[in-house]
Amino acid sequence: MDFGGVVNLSRRLLVNETVQNTDTLSGLVPLFVLPPAFETLRLSLSKTIGAIEFQMLLSRALVLAKREIPWLQAVRVRKDSSLEGLVEAGQLQTKDMATQGCVILLSHVLTLLMIFVGEGLTLTLVRDALPDIPSI
Repeated sequence: MDFGGVVNLSRRLLVNETVQNTDTLSGLVPLFVLPPAFETLRLSLSKTIGAIEFQMLLSRALVLAKREIPWLQAVRVRKDSSLEGLVEAGQLQTKDMATQGCVILLSHVLTLLMIFVGEGLTLTLVRDALPDIPSI
């Protein structure tokens, strides 16, 4: 899968999270939905590839994403692999810019994982972590 395919997969993951996290009372879609997807993947992948390994992978993905998305400069990876400052920085962006930053960051995570363990295993791991995503 080329990077464009990974970007499309990342968009599908975010769309699924957006649908699942829509406020049913107001009908509004929250500006920021990446942390739940990352939390789910972080927990699942940390068990599979190791917590430190996932932290390193996420840190490298963030470095790569920062080259493309300047507002991600405010984001840091914590020792537990959570993303410090992501929500706050994303809320200062337009919805499109925030979404684009999330897509690029998630795309780099998935691309690096594909490099390390292969495309098939990566897709299996994502499918296992996020089983509600159709056609992964």
